[in-house]
Amino acid sequence: MTILYLLNGHPFCVCGIKDCIGIAGSTLSYHLNIMKENGLIDCEQQGKWSIYQITDKGKKYAHEIE
Repeated sequence: MTILYLLNGHPFCVCGIKDCIGIAGSTLSYHLNIMKENGLIDCEQQGKWSIYQITDKGKKYAHEIE
């Protein structure tokens, strides 16, 4: 949920998400993959960076959980 709330503000790269929530890279990668597979977030490649953003489905899910 923390990741969804963070991405609700604006898109972030993996390193930005990691710095904001302070979890290990492997743990973050695991959670990002699960959220991406379930359509809660999207990923866009910008050069060597992977930029994650919340989808409409992710926004609805985060709002329902509040």
